[in-house]
Amino acid sequence: VEEKRRATITAAVHPNTSTTEERFRDICALNPTTQSSFKDDDVVSFYPMESIGDDGTIDHSQTRPYSAVKTGYTVFQNDDVTVAKVTPCFENYKGAHMTGIASGVGFGTTELFVLRANEKVTPEYLYWLTQAQDFNDYLTGGMRGTGGLKRVVPEELKNYKVNIPTPGTQKQIVADLLEDLKKFELLKQKVAKQIDLLKERRTSLISSAVTGKVKV
Repeated sequence: VEEKRRATITAAVHPNTSTTEERFRDICALNPTTQSSFKDDDVVSFYPMESIGDDGTIDHSQTRPYSAVKTGYTVFQNDDVTVAKVTPCFENYKGAHMTGIASGVGFGTTELFVLRANEKVTPEYLYWLTQAQDFNDYLTGGMRGTGGLKRVVPEELKNYKVNIPTPGTQKQIVADLLEDLKKFELLKQKVAKQIDLLKERRTSLISSAVTGKVKV
């Protein structure tokens, strides 16, 4: 199911329509400056790596006083796109289109890249570009570091080439893609339910065998 889902995402961001070749540096800013006017005792939204899902979900439950996060953390705002930079999180597609940040500006792990879309790309479409198989494969191949601490090289990300349709087409592609992904989510739920039923039957069979209710 996951392989088909990933293939659907990848195909969606490679549309059979008029496009313009761009580098990521031309469609978004990498780790841009984010302005805020918090006081030290203000409560702000905080995002460790585990708050960012590998399916675009975001856990907004954690907060910190601004004094605890104003230095040494990644800063982003609503409509930015986050992408994990470290292995194995990047290979597992950890990242999100950041929406619903209660404090408007969020603070998170330094192991996240922040991408801010410009007028050439919608934030939603930018996020799905980062979820494509070829994007992941290309940047994984250029990772630097040792052992489990390999990271995506920022220059590799900025120079990654993509074919971008018009913003109007981007919005339609995202809308169609979300409808397709709903089908995969329903399929995943169905498969999970079948697995649970098999586990229950296996447990029941073992119990019956142990108690002598059935012969094996």
